Amino acid sequence: MDVVTSEVPEIAQRQEPSVWRLLATVSESPTQAEAEAGLRSVLDDPTLELLFWVATEQAYVGADGSRPDLSADRNGGRAVTILPHSEQPVGALVHDPRLLDVPAFHDVVAAASLAIRKDRLAEELHARIDELRRREEEVRESRRRLVEAGDAARQRLERNLHDGAQQRLVSLSLSLRLAQARLQTSPEAASEILTGASKELAVALEELRQLARGLHPAVLTERGLSAAIDSLRDSAAIDVRVDAVPLERLPEPVEAAAYYIVVEALTNAARYAGAGEARVAVTVEGGLARVEVADDGIGGANPTGSGLRGLADRAEALGGTLVVESPPGRGTVVRASIPLVD
Repeated sequence: MDVVTSEVPEIAQRQEPSVWRLLATVSESPTQAEAEAGLRSVLDDPTLELLFWVATEQAYVGADGSRPDLSADRNGGRAVTILPHSEQPVGALVHDPRLLDVPAFHDVVAAASLAIRKDRLAEELHARIDELRRREEEVRESRRRLVEAGDAARQRLERNLHDGAQQRLVSLSLSLRLAQARLQTSPEAASEILTGASKELAVALEELRQLARGLHPAVLTERGLSAAIDSLRDSAAIDVRVDAVPLERLPEPVEAAAYYIVVEALTNAARYAGAGEARVAVTVEGGLARVEVADDGIGGANPTGSGLRGLADRAEALGGTLVVESPPGRGTVVRASIPLVD
């Protein structure tokens, strides 16, 4: 319990020795038990109890962790003095009622109140600093995962292009050359080759469309989130019910994040959860876009898996949050809240 030194000269001018004895008795930063022992010695009350007010529990707590009842009929004739600070309690003393008639007692109470409040402010400051450091580390980790996810996506795109459309286009080029060579000598054979090449071209174009849709669907850019989610519903492998989607356009990063959250959640529901039905809702409330996708699958989804973790990173990069609830046997619910920022 640190004592604010700026208060000492004023107290000293009153010639009250108890505060000086308290300063000499306790260490600079005592524990609750050490402060209690110092107060017992200074006030000559061996049964005095020092209680700290714990706001999160709405209770006074003793040095031993107890939560004594401070009602008048339960304290055994002991007096209770609240240690206030700015109309808020910081602690309490349970003591011999005769101390109330000792002038120095009230100075000790004032000094103890200031000291406890000072320590509480220091604790709150350290807690906030620790929280800021934790969040900074989470942001760094999130950014690292986003970079890794971007690299992996580029590699996957390169592999898909190489193994799919690129190979088909190379084959198509060879077929066209062969058809050209046979055009004069064997027109029928050339015609068959060109027919096959036409089919290859159609397949290659469809593969390119699928790749482009995976990068960023044109319907999202051109018509917005509502139309894009309707498209997902129509092409989904399971039944999808869309409960709500805003018709107005949202900021582009928010629309993209909401879209890919729905895509990943529906993909997981169909591919891994064995779901038969999913429900999608996107609402705007209090400056936030709220996305919820619920399915009736087997549950047990791993929120730290690469897909869901990537979605959480996407939401967090925009200042939002993503939560996954997936009890085994009871389906999965993915909820995200994303600030409406440009």
